[in-house]
Amino acid sequence: MSLRVLLSICFIGLTSVDSPAADNILPATATSFLKAECFDCHSGSDAEAALDLQQLSPDLSRRTNFAKWVRIFDRVAAGEMPPQDSATVAPDKSSEFLRATGQWLKHHERNQNETLGRV
Repeated sequence: MSLRVLLSICFIGLTSVDSPAADNILPATATSFLKAECFDCHSGSDAEAALDLQQLSPDLSRRTNFAKWVRIFDRVAAGEMPPQDSATVAPDKSSEFLRATGQWLKHHERNQNETLGRV
């Protein structure tokens, strides 16, 4: 493979829509979803379940942060969040959040496996 083709592939990968450039940048789609659907209950000193999403770092290199983001993803995927008694969330908004967040988490995990190996 020529250097030009390899560089083109790398450039395309870095410029994909809503593709995280780094593991510590939350995708824009996820940020919008959290602001619209989650911050009312999960922000500030009185955040429900002591989960302040505004203060939760997107730095996935810290295992505790990665675990929290996976749990958030899982709760939305299972339909547990936002809760049924809150305003209804359009299914396409949840799907967009899950797609972007899932790609972000997988990207980090793939990078970790390539760098550190898989155990």
